[in-house]
Amino acid sequence: MSGIAGWERRWSSALAITPTRATHIPGTKILQFAFDGHLDNPYLPYNYVSNAVVYTGTHDNNTTRGWYEDSSDSRRRKMWRYLNRQAGNAGEAAPELVRLAWSSRAALAMAPLQDLVNLGKEARMNVPGNPLGNWRWRCTDDMLSASAFQWLRDLTEKSNRSSPHQSPCLSEVTP
Repeated sequence: MSGIAGWERRWSSALAITPTRATHIPGTKILQFAFDGHLDNPYLPYNYVSNAVVYTGTHDNNTTRGWYEDSSDSRRRKMWRYLNRQAGNAGEAAPELVRLAWSSRAALAMAPLQDLVNLGKEARMNVPGNPLGNWRWRCTDDMLSASAFQWLRDLTEKSNRSSPHQSPCLSEVTP
């Protein structure tokens, strides 16, 4: 067993699914990895296939606001250029990447709560390889007010992600 086919057989065997079904498991796309300036970057939304799950970031990444604050000016410019708008500030980065994720062709779009409420690096969940200080951030009741999420409700409806549906590809791997 070598290459993708060999990996797929080993992986699908471990999960007790057939290799033909394993080919329909969605790919993971992290928007924070997208803005290196290469047009063929697989994390850029126009390179997605519909059978993908897009995240603004993960529990192992900085929050999007923190990521933006720590990014080089070049990476920031590339992000704004991809978004086809004038450069913004750190407070606009997370909402813009949420909008980008929600408007992508990916079957699923997800964002950490810290990005939805636009928090900075103080709300980072985990730093891989660092055994201290992880998993300490906590959400407060104030962060969950209905008014704080009206923009997300509007975006979800506008991007047609509000009606319950399941990707045909995802349903094929459901036992």
